[in-house]
Amino acid sequence: MSGTLWAIIAAGGVGARMGSPVPKQFISVDGKPVLGLTLERLMSSPLVSGAVVVLPLEWFDRGEEVIRRYSKGKPVRTVQGGSTRQESVRAGLACLPEEVSWVLVHDASRPNVSPDLVREVAEEAFKAGAAISCVPIYDALKSSNKDRVVKLTPRREELVAVQTPQVFSRDLLIRAHLAALRDNYTGQDDSELVERLGHPVALVAGSRLNFKITTPEDLVMQEALERSGYFGRGEESRFRLLRRYGRPIRREGLVSQPVRTGIGFDVHRFASDRPCVLGGVTVPDHAGLEGHSDGDVLCHAVMDALLGAAGEKDIGHWFPPGDPRYERAFSLGLLSELWKVLSCRWQAINVDATVIAEVPRISPYCDPMRKNIAHALGLNQDSVSVKATTPESMGALGRKEGIACVAVASLARRD
Repeated sequence: MSGTLWAIIAAGGVGARMGSPVPKQFISVDGKPVLGLTLERLMSSPLVSGAVVVLPLEWFDRGEEVIRRYSKGKPVRTVQGGSTRQESVRAGLACLPEEVSWVLVHDASRPNVSPDLVREVAEEAFKAGAAISCVPIYDALKSSNKDRVVKLTPRREELVAVQTPQVFSRDLLIRAHLAALRDNYTGQDDSELVERLGHPVALVAGSRLNFKITTPEDLVMQEALERSGYFGRGEESRFRLLRRYGRPIRREGLVSQPVRTGIGFDVHRFASDRPCVLGGVTVPDHAGLEGHSDGDVLCHAVMDALLGAAGEKDIGHWFPPGDPRYERAFSLGLLSELWKVLSCRWQAINVDATVIAEVPRISPYCDPMRKNIAHALGLNQDSVSVKATTPESMGALGRKEGIACVAVASLARRD
């Protein structure tokens, strides 16, 4: 990705179909407002750098109170919404910081958005310029006339139900909104405005759990989800919940089979003529590690663990040590490259790694290492553990001749 991605959260409506005096985005579900749930989960994505929340004028103070509590420390701006959703998104676009290059538009009343879905839609948008999440339609559809008599039965195989998040190049989305404003055209969503420009919009498999809260029945379903523990403890809790109902699935279109686990190990001697790189982080004031690439034993061990879980050949098969393309290569980049291939068939669940060395002192750098690995694999940082230990002065590592790392990775197969 080139440039920063911010979200525009459309929270400017009054929720007339809910039939509540309180707009649906401020209704409490299991002790939290819907907007708070949405903001908290959306801002958990490492790709989202900040957000603009579009609010109704009469609920501005309440909206800012929710934002302060659930923004997860990321910058959030607020702006007054318009009379239509399209006007509200246009107001959000005008409020974005100048450095933002990519825009994620999301409904405030879709609180079940996941970092995985954000990543997948964003990655498609980075390639195509525009991408949206959607799900298949399983019910028969009918078109009716004004007398409520069936006029047409469209083929559902040719249709999808569109959701948010939707991700666009900022320049493209601004052009689409300006064209709609010029033509006095109101679309059903932002992607329709982009389509009017003749620009292709990529489709990404969404989640049926990522439903939009619109009616009181939706609130009942959301309350049940919150109380089920589905969102409580990350990927593992979601696997446990869905297994209760007989199918080991995690998300429609990205269906998981039983978890597979792999182990990776790597060790390198110190080399005084290069920097010490571990997990993509340069550890200052210490000799680096020998190797055809940058000698990053942490990334190498993680790659071998992923390959083991996937039942693939080892890292040397994928990145041969004699290949000049990988000489002095940045191993975190190789990890990202490998994962782009593996992620077509596998979903990462967690990674646990232990770096073994007398020197240098690793613990001050563990968190940025975790962040790098999590970003490369599309995981939340709390799904990656990087720890450090010493060999207690025993053997070659105890004599301060190098660094070793052992890693464990768990994967689930996509359907």
